[in-house]
Amino acid sequence: MIAVLSDIHGNLHALDAVINDMPDISRIWLLGDMIGGLSYPGEVLDRIMDFEKPVRSVSGNHENYISELKRDEHPDWRLGTQFATIVWTADNLKRRHFDYLEKLKISTGTDDVPGGALLFHGSPADVKKSMFEYGEVEKAVAGRPEKFYAGGHTHKAKMYRVNGSIYLNPGSVGIALDGIGGVAEYALIDENIKTPYINIMFRRVAYDIEAAVGAMIKNDFLEIAPGITRAIISEMRTGRFYVMSLLEFVNGYTIKQIGYSPGSIPAEIWREAEKMWDGSEWTPGRMR
Repeated sequence: MIAVLSDIHGNLHALDAVINDMPDISRIWLLGDMIGGLSYPGEVLDRIMDFEKPVRSVSGNHENYISELKRDEHPDWRLGTQFATIVWTADNLKRRHFDYLEKLKISTGTDDVPGGALLFHGSPADVKKSMFEYGEVEKAVAGRPEKFYAGGHTHKAKMYRVNGSIYLNPGSVGIALDGIGGVAEYALIDENIKTPYINIMFRRVAYDIEAAVGAMIKNDFLEIAPGITRAIISEMRTGRFYVMSLLEFVNGYTIKQIGYSPGSIPAEIWREAEKMWDGSEWTPGRMR
């Protein structure tokens, strides 16, 4: 069995629940965003680095953010609340963690399954690309030779057959957007069953979500990043989109204040907007 994990986001409570749920596995695929958002980035990376089984990992957008911060590419991120949890994450990692992150690539190939597999976070070429629909996946893997593709980033479990290949998104370990709340998601692959009849099992595991929330509060996340933290807590509890609602509200407020949508929202405008955001979820008509 291969365990496929994505989007842990520093949620140690969820990761430990997944590890305890795993059967006897041969290896682990990790599809990025292991850190960013919750309170245990170093502990999560230590678990990953100490796995007894072989691990194949790729970088997600949050790993990229941390590397960019380490290179001082975003000094403005330290000035406001919008990126405060990312800054907090970077400030709470050790040298061994940065050494691990610096070795990650945005995609990696493997022969762990018949016909070969490609692992990535958003898409094979872009860690920030969200692939919700069949057509988006089909376009992203067009012309590629692999028979299996595994990606994450959307926090929603999916599987498609695409031109004779399989695309798998295992959902999110740390912030599953499945409409349930309080669960961690991952997937298992029986690599001994040959393609096209490969056996894939989606798993949902309950964990102590309030302990995870309590750790965020203890680390002052509601003070340093009130908007994002409120949104993430709501997502964990309900399994529904809230971060997108916050981003759209802040963007709309920014347009009202300055007349256009800038590439980077000024820190003061973000602070004002997040105080006024009512905490509502993203409109159901736009959820996929």
